[in-house]
Amino acid sequence: MTLDADQLSDLRADVGDDGTVFSDAELQRLYTREGEDYNRAVLLALRQIRSNAVKLHDYQIAHSMERRSQVFDHLTTVINDWQQNVVGAPQQVQFAAMRSTPPRNKAEPDA
Repeated sequence: MTLDADQLSDLRADVGDDGTVFSDAELQRLYTREGEDYNRAVLLALRQIRSNAVKLHDYQIAHSMERRSQVFDHLTTVINDWQQNVVGAPQQVQFAAMRSTPPRNKAEPDA
């Protein structure tokens, strides 16, 4: 199944891409690689972005300081959040049961 324009736009928004990081074909390939699982495709895209963030480094010139290594830390946090979605989603099961309760005797209220 191929992603339509809305799904590609959603995928871009979820990874924070403004159209400069991944092409439509690359996003489609990520989606196909992950067995057409949307959450896993987002996770893979974030991991690829983080692997490029490793190249960034901190530097200071006079009183100006740039901490680009924070990008890697923030991406790691976002990946951990998505990891919980991917791992936790299939395991969410809720069991519910309905039990009938006998009607109350209004002539004899509870004490």
